[in-house]
Amino acid sequence: MADKELKKVYIEPYVHLCSFITYLLFVYVEHLQAFQDLQFKTNETRATIAQGEIAKKINTQKQRVSELSAQTISGISTELPVYRSVGRMFILSSKEEEVERHNKEANEYKLKIEAIEKQKGYLQREMEEAERNLREMVQARRA
Repeated sequence: MADKELKKVYIEPYVHLCSFITYLLFVYVEHLQAFQDLQFKTNETRATIAQGEIAKKINTQKQRVSELSAQTISGISTELPVYRSVGRMFILSSKEEEVERHNKEANEYKLKIEAIEKQKGYLQREMEEAERNLREMVQARRA
């Protein structure tokens, strides 16, 4: 009987303490992993938004060049030959075809810019949600 009582008094509390510490470590590791994942996702989203901004600037510049080229070609008389540069070659083309081609290019760049804006809005909402989750996790950890 004495062995059972000693076991109950001295060993069982340590067993419970060890299992509790193991549980705390498991929860800590889980929180740490979730925190790192959210932080990685936030950083990745910021980088994607920055790349989108760069692509938007490039496409805006290309759109402007296409629009200005179409305006310039429109001002040329129809009797003058219009050449299109393809690599090292120059191809004879009509004024109307070149104006149409430049307008089409400008429209394509405009559509790309709109798609980038939509993606940016989606990514910003996603990043705000991830940051909100990070704040909640930090507040829950403090509590």
